[in-house]
Amino acid sequence: MECDFKSGQVFGSSNTIGDTLTDVFATQKRRTARERVSTTKLPLDAAFVNALYNGLTEAILAVQFGTRRIVHWNKGAEAMFGYAAHEVLGKTTEIIYPDQHSFERISDLATPIIREKGAWQTEWEYRRRDGSHFPADVVATMIEGSEGTAFYVIVIRDIAARKRAEAALQEQSTLLLKIRQRLQAVLDNTTMLIYVASSDGKFILINKRFADLFRLNAPAIVGTPLDAVFDKKTADIMIENNGRVVKAQTTMEFEEVIPQTDGLHTYISLKVPLYNEGGVLYAVCSISTDITERKRDQEIIQKMNQELEARVVDRTAKLAVANEQLRQEIVNRRQAEENLLKSERMATIGVTTAKLVHEIANPVQTMIAAVELLECCLTGNVGTSREMLESTVRALKAEIRLLINLLDEFKDIARPKELHLRPVDPISLLSELLVLEAPQYATRGIRIEENFPAELPFIAGDPIKLRQVLLNLFKNAAEAMPQGGTLGLRAYVDETEVVLEVTDTGVGIPDGINVFELFATSKPIGSGLGLAIVRDIVSAHGGTITYTSELNQGTTFQLRLPLASQLALTPR
Repeated sequence: MECDFKSGQVFGSSNTIGDTLTDVFATQKRRTARERVSTTKLPLDAAFVNALYNGLTEAILAVQFGTRRIVHWNKGAEAMFGYAAHEVLGKTTEIIYPDQHSFERISDLATPIIREKGAWQTEWEYRRRDGSHFPADVVATMIEGSEGTAFYVIVIRDIAARKRAEAALQEQSTLLLKIRQRLQAVLDNTTMLIYVASSDGKFILINKRFADLFRLNAPAIVGTPLDAVFDKKTADIMIENNGRVVKAQTTMEFEEVIPQTDGLHTYISLKVPLYNEGGVLYAVCSISTDITERKRDQEIIQKMNQELEARVVDRTAKLAVANEQLRQEIVNRRQAEENLLKSERMATIGVTTAKLVHEIANPVQTMIAAVELLECCLTGNVGTSREMLESTVRALKAEIRLLINLLDEFKDIARPKELHLRPVDPISLLSELLVLEAPQYATRGIRIEENFPAELPFIAGDPIKLRQVLLNLFKNAAEAMPQGGTLGLRAYVDETEVVLEVTDTGVGIPDGINVFELFATSKPIGSGLGLAIVRDIVSAHGGTITYTSELNQGTTFQLRLPLASQLALTPR
């Protein structure tokens, strides 16, 4: 690059310092030679100067005085600011400052000093190509070029890392100061006694509470032996405890009794070994908490506990007597209850037996009459037609079936209901039963109305027992409609249950009859056991069954069974 130093115009595009500043150095050397009586010549050619300046990490740039245009830009400047030499040469230095104000202000500050002293040094903020700012140390020196042209040679050193380190150090120092202040505040305001004693039993430090309690001068306590503050017995115990900590080189806790103006006080002393920078144990820090009141309270509590224990023993003895009396009363009551249950059981057996005898007596009488008639026919004493004999046999078989059904129902009532639960599809179950029962209902003039959704959640049930329940409800509904009618079946979900409803348009159930009780029935023919069995099966499934009825209008039985997800599917 060639430069007219007089006009400040830049020709070419070189960033070589030898090309840029050769005239400057030549002029400077001539002036220096004239001013000195004798001089030692240093051979500096352009290549050497170029290698020197471009090898530095600092940014070095030459700026024309007055126009502030950049005429030299070394490799350090390229690395620091992110601009190549050809991008900045001939431009003003405004490009490296954060804003116009900074650009103008540094000129106002530096120019008078450089004119007077020839150089200026300060700390300033600069801007890189990417827009980031950084602090730097800057030194500007004025040199003269050819034909009297003046230039600044500016050396800029990035100190961002140093600033960060200084900031971190300052922050750490501030933090340490705060910690020291807080620690001192804790030491001065705590109610605990704190002292540091050397391994030979001399005070190094005491806190304000310690100084106030024993009327000591904290700064003057350093080097004072413990036995100069406490009596020999107390001091010996404290020194012995400190020695145990030194020997064990670990934190330990002791109970120490220290005399004070108002008497003896008991302290819990936590003693901590202290080490210097070299890892050598040099002292013990003792932190003591006054537990005198606590000890007194403990003694009071211990006395109260002893008195309480005596009371408890006495009360326990009395309670044992009362418990024995209560136990005897419970035994007597249980015996009375058992006797009552036996009486009630006998009464129930008597009632049940009477009803069972009544239910069995009628078919047995009919069977006896049929057998006698058949006997007469066989002996030839009575003339009978074939039709009469066949009718008698049919009646006999019907009564036998009635007795068998009665015995089966009674067995269902008498024996526990063992269920084998598994997921059951209620729609499939109802559909299977209707396929079997629908033909006989049709011959009796009974129409079936179904109101089922497309699908229902599975219920937890025993399929065999549930078939027994539904068939019994269907049978009762059909028997309530001897002249025919409508059997309605409805199914839906209600929260965690599936609801099944069986409705008939029959004679209804009279008031005052609980059809779920044993032997309770509104039918002229029937054992009164079927619905009792139905209730027990439904209850064993964790469900409920209820009914509503109106005379000559019909009856609806509502059956609610839990979803399969609500019960554990295990045999019951």
